[in-house]
Amino acid sequence: MTLRPSLPALSLALMVAIFSQLPQAAIAKALSIPVGQQGKPNTQNHAPTGGMSMQQVESVFGTPTTEIGPIGQPAIYYWEYANFTVYFEGDVVLHSVLER
Repeated sequence: MTLRPSLPALSLALMVAIFSQLPQAAIAKALSIPVGQQGKPNTQNHAPTGGMSMQQVESVFGTPTTEIGPIGQPAIYYWEYANFTVYFEGDVVLHSVLER
């Protein structure tokens, strides 16, 4: 006479095997970096912020090395400086991108 496990017993054994692996997948390592070792903000490569006018950008950052535009409608311009490029819609800054 051979013993055959019942279907509910096999299902229970399979569920226990599967669910016993789940807690291991949810464990993560915590990375703690002391404040003194964290990166300092980059203050030398500052660039214009959104909402500034062309006149404000030029008075703060000087004359750009290259001025491109207008392109399209609404008019998009971009000014290139040594460390960043500024994108304008009309005469208002949309975004600045730092060069690497």
